[in-house]
Amino acid sequence: MGGGDLYYNVKGSDGFWTPSKNMGDAINSGQLDYCPFIDVENGILYFTNERYSLGKASLTVEGLKKAGQIKANGFGDIYRIPLETAFG
Repeated sequence: MGGGDLYYNVKGSDGFWTPSKNMGDAINSGQLDYCPFIDVENGILYFTNERYSLGKASLTVEGLKKAGQIKANGFGDIYRIPLETAFG
């Protein structure tokens, strides 16, 4: 879907791993998605994404400084999603 996507697979009842499946657009974007971490105890998937949604408008230096502090600024932001949402 983008520069890098997250995939998963599960171990079948036969003891073999199933083929990897793309996690879809609930997780992956048109940008780089990486560094997944599963918090099993709390049922949360964490991952990093370089989403960019600032648009193409010209920004002043002050505007760029503010933009660097918000989510979806093109830098690696950490996201979290419940496991039941991530894996269905």
